[in-house]
Amino acid sequence: MACANRMPITDCDEVFNYWEPLHYRIFGSGMQTWEYAPQYALRTYAYILPMKLFATAYQLLFELLSPHARGYLLSFLIDSTDNTTVPVRMWTFCCLRATLAGITACCELTFLAALERYNKTVALATGIVLLTSTGMAHASGAYLPSSTIMCFWLVCAAAYLRSNVRAFIGTAVVATLAVGWPFGVIVFVPMGLHILIRCTTLQMVKILSWTALWAVVVQAIVMVIDYNHYDGKWLSPTANILLYNTKQGGDELYGVEPASYYLKNLLLNFSYTSLLGLVSLPLASIMRFVGKPWQVPLVVSCVGPLYLWLSVVVPRPHKEERFLFAIYPSLAACAAMTCEQLWILTFGRFVKKEKFQSLWILLLVPACIMSISRTMALRKYYTAPLSVYSTLAQQPQLATKDASMVCTCGEWHRFPSSFYLPPNFQLGFLPSSFTGQLPKAFGSNGAFNDKNKEEKDRYVSVEHCAFLVELDQGDDPECLRYIHENKQNWNKIAQVSYLDAAKTSMLHRILYLPGLHEKAVSNGSVQYNDYVVYKQVKIDLQ
Repeated sequence: MACANRMPITDCDEVFNYWEPLHYRIFGSGMQTWEYAPQYALRTYAYILPMKLFATAYQLLFELLSPHARGYLLSFLIDSTDNTTVPVRMWTFCCLRATLAGITACCELTFLAALERYNKTVALATGIVLLTSTGMAHASGAYLPSSTIMCFWLVCAAAYLRSNVRAFIGTAVVATLAVGWPFGVIVFVPMGLHILIRCTTLQMVKILSWTALWAVVVQAIVMVIDYNHYDGKWLSPTANILLYNTKQGGDELYGVEPASYYLKNLLLNFSYTSLLGLVSLPLASIMRFVGKPWQVPLVVSCVGPLYLWLSVVVPRPHKEERFLFAIYPSLAACAAMTCEQLWILTFGRFVKKEKFQSLWILLLVPACIMSISRTMALRKYYTAPLSVYSTLAQQPQLATKDASMVCTCGEWHRFPSSFYLPPNFQLGFLPSSFTGQLPKAFGSNGAFNDKNKEEKDRYVSVEHCAFLVELDQGDDPECLRYIHENKQNWNKIAQVSYLDAAKTSMLHRILYLPGLHEKAVSNGSVQYNDYVVYKQVKIDLQ
C-alpha cells in the first residue's frame, strides 16, 4: 500500500479509460475516450461504481479529519514536503490507489493460505516473490481490469484449492461479466474444467445450473448500471468488446510487437524467476515421468492458467505489459514449484536433514534483490509526472476564466488523471507529432471514431492555457515552441528530473544501484531531463 502511490503510472489506458471516467462520476469533469461513446460502449460502468463508493467514503473522511491528521496519513502513501495542503481530489486518488494495493495484498494472503495446505515451503517462496517483484509493485495499485482479474484469480484459486465450488463459481462469474474484460475467463477455465471432470453427472447439472443462474443475475445488474450511464440504452459492453477484438485489425491500430516483447517484460519485472515459471510445464512432465508427480490441484490452478493465457496473448500482434498482469501470481507460484523441484533433482538428494530441505528458497534471493533494485529504479527515474502534477493539484482556483486549461503536447500519455488538476481546470491538448485520436472532455462536443484517426476538434489554442507541462529534452520540445515568441509571458514554476533513457547505459536504465548511480551521473553514463511546468503570467489565481 505504501508503494502504490510511489510507482509511476505507465499505461495511459489506466488513466483515460478508468481514472478519468471515475473522476467524471465523482466531480463532474474528466476526459472521455471513444470506448465510452454510446455508439461503441466498450467499457462498463459497473467497473467504475465500486471505486466511486470507496471515493465517497474517502471524501467524507477528508472532511472529518484535521489537516494535520490527513497529512500524517498521507505521509505513509506519498512523498511530499507538506501533506497538510493536499486537496480533496488528490487525497481521494492516493487513498484509492492504496486501497487497490491493499485489496491485492488481501487476495494474495487468501491464496497463500490455501496454497500452504499443499506445500508450506512453496507458499512461503511464492509470497516472497510476490512481495518483492517489480511486476506486482506495478499491478497491485493499478486500476486496470487485468489487475482486477489477477485479484479474482487469487481468490478463485484459493477457493478451488479449498474445494469451495460455490465460491469459485461466484467469483469467476463476477470477474468475467462485471469487470468489462471478458477475456479474463481464460485463467479460470482449467480449474473450472477440472471441477466438472471430478464431479458426478448430478453434481455437474447442479454446478452448471448455479453458474447459469449467477451469470444471469450478474449480467442483469451490469446491464442496468450501463443503462443508467449510457443515456438510457440497453447494451452490453462485454459483448461489444468481444466483437471489437475479434474484428481483424481492431486492437492492432494501437501498435504491434514481437513475441520477445513479453519475454523482456517478464525478465524486467520478475528477473530470472520468470524463466523458472515458464519452464514449469515441461518440468512437471519430467517429474511425472521419474515418478515424482506434482500435486494435481497445483498444476491445474497455477500451471494451467499460466500456459493457457500465454497461448492466447502471445500470438496476438498487439501486446501490452498490462495483459500479463492476470498471470503474475500464477507465474510466481510456478517459479517457486520449479525451484523446489530443481533442488530435489539436484542438491536436495544430498541433503539428509529435513530442516535443510528448504534451503532452495535461498536460490530466489538474488532475483528478489534485483527486483527491488528495479522497483527503486522506476520510483526514482520515472515518477516526475506525478511530482509535477502534484504541484499543479495544490494551485488555487482561477480568479478569471480567460484560461482554464492545463495543456500538454506529446506528453499527454503521462498525464496522471484529473485528480491532479486544480479546481475548475481541465486537460487541454496542443497539436504535436502525435496524430492518433485523443480523448475529449465528457459532455463536450466532438466526434469519435474506432480507427484511431486524428480528430482536429481536440486541440485548443495556447491562449487558453494557464499551464503548460512538457518534458524538456533540450532539443526544442514541442510545447515550448508555442511560447517561444512570448517567453516573457510564461514562468517556470516547477521542474523534476526524469531519466533520459536513450542517453543512459543499459545497466543503470534497468536497475538503481546506490553509490554507483551517483558516480554514473557524474561521469555522464546516466543523464536526466527536466519535467517542467510553465504558468502564464497574466493568469490570476485566488
